[in-house]
Amino acid sequence: YKGIKGIHHSYIEACQAESFGMDSDEDFISYSQISDYTDRKYQYSFETEEAVINAVRNQNTMLACSLIDIALEKNYDNKDKTLFQCMLYDIYTTLIKVSEEMEVSINQMPLISQAFTKNTLPELQEWFHGVVEGICNQKKNCDETKRQELYQDILVYIAENFKNPDLNITHIAMELQMSSIYMSSVFKKQTGRSILEVIRQMRVEHAKELLIQGMSVAEVSEAVGFRESSSFIRAFKNRYGVTPGQAKKLT
Repeated sequence: YKGIKGIHHSYIEACQAESFGMDSDEDFISYSQISDYTDRKYQYSFETEEAVINAVRNQNTMLACSLIDIALEKNYDNKDKTLFQCMLYDIYTTLIKVSEEMEVSINQMPLISQAFTKNTLPELQEWFHGVVEGICNQKKNCDETKRQELYQDILVYIAENFKNPDLNITHIAMELQMSSIYMSSVFKKQTGRSILEVIRQMRVEHAKELLIQGMSVAEVSEAVGFRESSSFIRAFKNRYGVTPGQAKKLT
């Protein structure tokens, strides 16, 4: 078997092939005989594994831990301790697989050998709970970092392009190669404001500087990206409480 997904298959076959060989009088054991003999002997089905993966993927730690708890409870009294350890490897491999899928670093996961030192079922369950929670917390932190980076990218792009009258949410989303809905949602969560509000704010703040420099209202309106002077005047008054003309007189 190739890759991480095959670890538990290989380990089961190796352990049980050894047992099969010790009980056999044959000097030679064919692979077909081993394959027939090495059915999974503990209760951790592929359906359960997929359910654990889906739960962790959705960061539902309670469900993932509950599924693992049930699997451990069903097999804890297994007289074949080697086989039970194999099941621990199997569960651990499940968590490695979903970690890699979620792009979470497996280097921060505790080593499976630590699980073998647990003397009671509750201790073992608690250990796996910690692994699951660690994966989900890493994912949350990673997602938050990505949202912060996206927020900064949006701000930088607006600051560099707010004078463009064609600048809008769709334009920014295309440039940053992402969904406009997702981008707007992230920005709103980070700032409490919409992207269009920030574009207007940057435009009127720069407009105030240009008015102080002596430019006319019409010139400023065009320079900061407004297509119509009426829209500029309305946005400016909403921001400063006076019209651009009144502000110009005050300078």
